[in-house]
Amino acid sequence: MTKVLIVGGGVAGLSAGAHLQMNGYETEIYEMHKIPGGLCTAWKRGEYTIDGCVHWWVNTNPQDPCYPIVNGLVDMDHFPRVTYEEFCTIEDKGTVLHFYSNLERFEEELKRVCPQDGPIIEELIKGAKKIASIKIPADKAPEVMNLWDRIRMIKSMATMGAMAKKWSQPIGEYVKKIKSPVLRKLLSCFPFYPQFPIFAFLMHASLFHNKNASYPIGGAQELINRLVHRYTSLGGKLFCNSKVEKVLVENGTAKGLRLGNGISCAGDYVISAADGHHTMSQLLDRQYVDKESQELYFTEKHVPKMSQLYISLGVARTFNDSFKPVVYIPLQRPIKIGTIETTHVLVTVRNFDPTLAPKGKTVLSMFIVADNADYWVRLRNEKREAYEQEKMQIAKQMIEEVDAYFGNIKENVEMIDVATPASYIRYTNNWNGAPSGWQDFQLFVNPPKKQIKNLKNFFLCGQWLGDGGLTGSMKSGRDIAQIVCKKEGKKFKLASSS
Repeated sequence: MTKVLIVGGGVAGLSAGAHLQMNGYETEIYEMHKIPGGLCTAWKRGEYTIDGCVHWWVNTNPQDPCYPIVNGLVDMDHFPRVTYEEFCTIEDKGTVLHFYSNLERFEEELKRVCPQDGPIIEELIKGAKKIASIKIPADKAPEVMNLWDRIRMIKSMATMGAMAKKWSQPIGEYVKKIKSPVLRKLLSCFPFYPQFPIFAFLMHASLFHNKNASYPIGGAQELINRLVHRYTSLGGKLFCNSKVEKVLVENGTAKGLRLGNGISCAGDYVISAADGHHTMSQLLDRQYVDKESQELYFTEKHVPKMSQLYISLGVARTFNDSFKPVVYIPLQRPIKIGTIETTHVLVTVRNFDPTLAPKGKTVLSMFIVADNADYWVRLRNEKREAYEQEKMQIAKQMIEEVDAYFGNIKENVEMIDVATPASYIRYTNNWNGAPSGWQDFQLFVNPPKKQIKNLKNFFLCGQWLGDGGLTGSMKSGRDIAQIVCKKEGKKFKLASSS
């Protein structure tokens, strides 16, 4: 039986493994951490569970082209989820704007709160509705498509590409023409990176409108539990605490892996679902760097500089229905991490998941963008006490801020947790602690190649291939399985949830 070795037990790696097992391959997954999941992770602090990943999970509507991939892995028919009717609120000097999922209702809200921007609002809603009507085929990886498949793909991608081009202006530039301060803040805050095009906002608005974004009850932990169960029930072997040191290559063909403990594992194919930069620079010793990968990983052009601090609070209270599920709160005292000053913080009020806290209690989570991962790594390594003190200082400020906004917080805080860029690097090995991979939107539009020139039987998958998010990572793993099947002359079989 053909054997495939997979580096990384995150969503993409587990998806690749499950799909390959379903198609008659023997697979082994090697995960560096003691638990699988990668960036799709959760952790316990006392009686509270911190979901370190899921805010919204897209492509979860049964009508979405990606749904069969997701359903085949985690049995969506029996996976309870919350679909947002109202995604978030944002406030400016007492003016509150509600981001409703339904675009007609959202347009009414925008015109009520921001009447001075009527024509711009109509333009935005029209764009979001157009994007909502586009369906991109997802049944086949581009690498295995026949002529008819390519024609279908080109037609839908041409329409989406035209919208992406039309709305390509960076959000930071687009908002300059908007008169309403609260609308400027909503557009500036939501996609998190002002250099992203306004298209990114419209895309998410279209997903909410289509009821194509939800939250799985049990969060990241339940999602990973289901992926692991699916993979292992198909006969896959998962090895945790097994960091890979090198990809073994003979005569230009990937032949296996060498682990950190010195043990070597042989296989017919190798897939890296791990960090892209680490794969190219360490696992492959920079030996297979072509023009594309040189630019991606070894120049300053695409280096992901944005990481984050992820602050979680366990509070002995619940919140009323006006907070669901996300609130952007203005900071009374802006906070600067590295070179980035943050004036608003996204607070996820996790009332909607009763598995994360005891009855009558809630987890609040928030993140602050940071661009100084090296600083946090050095501080933790060289001055551990100062590292912990700085984390606590930031947490205390966030407690003051959420108390000022919500009230009745400080006296009810029972749990405090702060993950820094150093945490992301330690536990996931992600380049510069970047939790979302590339921050260059163009690399999602025109993704890097899954195969490396002059290296046979080796593939890359995951977010460093532009396949970001939970469903994107699942599709990335599925795509690799399809490519391997085509190479072997086998008919691919999509995993079924039954």
